[in-house]
Amino acid sequence: MHTFYNRPLAFSAFLFAVCAIFGYRMPFGVKLGIAIVASFLLLLLLAFSLFRKHFGKKTLFSALCIGAVALSLWSSFYYFQIRYAKYRSYADEPLVVEGVVLERSASQPFYSSLSVSLDRIDGEAENVRGELVFSYPSALQVGDRFRTVATAVDISNIELINSEETFLSDGKMLYLTVAEEGDCEILPSAQLDLRVLFSRLNTRLSYAFRNRVGGEEGGIAAALLLGNRTWISDHTSLIFRRAGISHLLALSGLHVSILIGFAELILRRFRVPKIGRAFAICLLAFGYLALTGFSLSTCRAVLMMAVTYLGFLLGDDYDSFTGLCVVLFLILLITPYAVLDSSMWMSFLAACGIIVFSPALDTPMNVLRTKLHLSAKLFLVVKGFFTALSVGIVANLALMLYTAFLFGEISMASVPATLLLSIPVTLLLYCSAIAVCIPILPILPECCAFLSGLMLRVAGFFSDIENIMMPADGAATKICLALMTVMLIFLAVAKLKRAFWAIPVPLLLALTICVTQTVTLLSVNELPVTIPAGAGEVRLYGKGGVNVLVNDTRGNASEAYEIKLAATADYCTEVNDLVFCRYYNQATYFIGRLAGEVMVRRMHLPKPSDDRERAIARRLEQEAALYGIEVEYDAEAILARLEP
Repeated sequence: MHTFYNRPLAFSAFLFAVCAIFGYRMPFGVKLGIAIVASFLLLLLLAFSLFRKHFGKKTLFSALCIGAVALSLWSSFYYFQIRYAKYRSYADEPLVVEGVVLERSASQPFYSSLSVSLDRIDGEAENVRGELVFSYPSALQVGDRFRTVATAVDISNIELINSEETFLSDGKMLYLTVAEEGDCEILPSAQLDLRVLFSRLNTRLSYAFRNRVGGEEGGIAAALLLGNRTWISDHTSLIFRRAGISHLLALSGLHVSILIGFAELILRRFRVPKIGRAFAICLLAFGYLALTGFSLSTCRAVLMMAVTYLGFLLGDDYDSFTGLCVVLFLILLITPYAVLDSSMWMSFLAACGIIVFSPALDTPMNVLRTKLHLSAKLFLVVKGFFTALSVGIVANLALMLYTAFLFGEISMASVPATLLLSIPVTLLLYCSAIAVCIPILPILPECCAFLSGLMLRVAGFFSDIENIMMPADGAATKICLALMTVMLIFLAVAKLKRAFWAIPVPLLLALTICVTQTVTLLSVNELPVTIPAGAGEVRLYGKGGVNVLVNDTRGNASEAYEIKLAATADYCTEVNDLVFCRYYNQATYFIGRLAGEVMVRRMHLPKPSDDRERAIARRLEQEAALYGIEVEYDAEAILARLEP
C-alpha cells in the first residue's frame, strides 16, 4: 500500500518515534555521538542549500529526516541522561520537599501512596513529578499543599514496582518515603492548580456517578467514561485482561470518537453551522481531555481530532496517516517519557492498523456488491457490518502482536469479545455521558448498570475458558510472531498489486496458535521457586495444560507476590489447583491480591484439626467465594499424588 509514498512529513515523524524508542536503550556515549553527528549534517545540508540557493523536495526530505533523528536523540538525552540522572543522584538522601498532591495512588490501613508534583527540593525551585509513600495512613487529599522530610529511593531497587520503565512512563522521576508522622506539614495554598481542580472534579463526578449506578458495574461505567479506575477491583481487571479487552477500560481513541460522534449528532439536530460545530467539538474534546487527566491515548485521539477539524476549517485535504504520525511526534517531543507508555503505543498501533489496512477492504466490498447485486441500502448495512468486523480484527491483530512481545501472553478471546461488546460499549458511553450531564434522569443509572453488567458477564464467560491465555514466551512462538510482524510491516509499507500477499498473515496467526497450544499441552515440568529468608517453597507442577501450585510458605508477608511469581513462570497463565500444606497465616486478605494477578479455579485445604485452623479455613472460604474460587478439603490426597 506504499504507505510513505509522497508523505515526507509522515516518514520524518515516524523516524522520530523510532529513534525515540531506540534512543532510550542507547548507551550515553552512543546517543550523544549520533545526536552531534546528525546535528552537524543538518547544519551542513542547510548551509549547502543556502549557498546554492536551491531547496528542492529531496533536500527538504533529507533535512526533515536528519532533523528528526537529531531532535529525537537530543530530547531523549536531555530527559533521561540529564534530568533523570540528576534526580536519581538523590537516592538514599533525606530531602525537604514541598509540593501539591495530584492523586491518591493507593491507600491501605498501614500505608498511603500519593502522586505529587514537587516545586521545591531543599529550598530550590523545581518542577518534577514523583510518588510519595507514607509508612502510615496519611490524611493528605488531592489539592493539599505540603512540606515534608522524605528519603529518596532508587527506583530500580523497589520490589513493588514492576520495572523502572513502568514508573517513568507516568512522568515520575522521584520515589520518596516518609517514615515519621511529624515529618509532614500541610501548608496554605496560595493558588489552585488547574490540574488539581480538574482532578477534584473528576473524583467527585466519578464517585457520584459510581454510587448512582452501584457496585462493580458503577466502577466499570466510571472508568469507561471518566477514566477513573479507582473502583474497579484487581479481580475484574484480571477478567478483562484474560478476555483480551482491557483496552475497553482504558480511555482511548475509541471512547473519544464515540463521544465526539454523539456530540456531533446533537449539534446537527440543533442545526449548528459547520464552523460552529468544529469549534464546539474542539472545546468539548479539550475539556474532556483535561477532565480525564491528560492520558496519552486520549491526547492522541483529541489531537488527531483537532488536526482533522483544522484541516476542515482551512479547506485542505486531510491525510489520516500523516496526522497520526505528526500527533505521535508532538507527544514524544513534549513528553519524552511517553515512549515507555504501553497504553499509548497500543492506541497508536490500533489506529495505525485501521488507517493503513482499511483501504484494502474496498476491493472485496465492491466485488461483493457486484456478485450479489445488492441494493444501495442493503449494501450500506452489509458494508457497515463488514467494515466493523474487519476493523476490529485489524486493530486487535496489531494489539495482539504488541501485547505478546510486551507481556508474553495472548488472549484468544480478544477479537470475538471486542466484537460482541462494541455495541454495548457504545450504548454505555452514550448513557453514561447523559447520566453525568443530567443526573436527575432516573432510568439512566439502571441502563448503565445493565450494560456494565453485560460487559462483566461477557468478559467473565471468556475468562473462565481454560487455556484462553496463550503464553508467548517460547522460542517457536516468538519466531512465528516475529515473522507475522515483519509480514504486516511489509504489507503496510510496500506497494502491492496482488491481494494474495496478505494470505501469509492469517496462516502465520494460525501457526502461532497451533505451536503455542502444542507447547503448552505437552509441557511437563516441576519448577522450584526459592523464596527469600528461608520462608519456605512454592512448587509448580504442570502437565497437559493443567497446573497445580503447592504453597509451603510459613507466613511470608509477600505471600501473594511469591505465589504469583511461581504461577507466571514457564507456560503457566492460570492455576487449576492451589494447594496449601498447612494453616499458617491468619491474615487471609492475600487471596484477594492473588485473585487479581492469577486466575485460580480451585483451592485445596488440609482438614482443620482445631478451632484456630477452623476459623482460618472459614475466612479462606469467605475470601475465595468473593472471587469464584472453589474450596475443597483434600490437600493431603493431592500432595500424596504429587510426591514421587
